[in-house]
Amino acid sequence: MKPVGILEVKLVQAKELTNKDIIGKSYPYAVVYIRPLFDRMKKSKTINNDLNPIWNEHFEFVVEDLTTQHKNVKV
Repeated sequence: MKPVGILEVKLVQAKELTNKDIIGKSYPYAVVYIRPLFDRMKKSKTINNDLNPIWNEHFEFVVEDLTTQHKNVKV
């Protein structure tokens, strides 16, 4: 497909995440994508022992189809 634009995403922070670890706090990270293909998914850095992580990361994605591609963020 021919690119139609660039999507810029700034991943700033998360607040009051649920602790998923039994001992200690979770190690949160985020995965951002507009198409769930391994080579097009971006992973943030992992923040150790923090349920209020601050990432301040910037990602860019090539957009090929405005009607079918949507931004997804999974923490």
